[in-house]
Amino acid sequence: MFETTPGSSGHQAAFELVQREKKMQPIIVQAKAFIRDEDGITALEYGILAGLISVLLIASITSISSSLQNIFSDIASEL
Repeated sequence: MFETTPGSSGHQAAFELVQREKKMQPIIVQAKAFIRDEDGITALEYGILAGLISVLLIASITSISSSLQNIFSDIASEL
């Protein structure tokens, strides 16, 4: 079960395994925290929302500018 080298006991191998597991625990804790972190998701949602608002604004301004141009053209022709 444990890798042993000549001159080492099973206890030494078990001790080394425990030490490796202790070193891995902070990495596992960080990975779990990263998975639970929703800040990145929230930022992504805000980015998508900002993009959609921008598209709607551009479409609205384009539509309004055509109407305004027609109104001012009519006013100019009346003068």
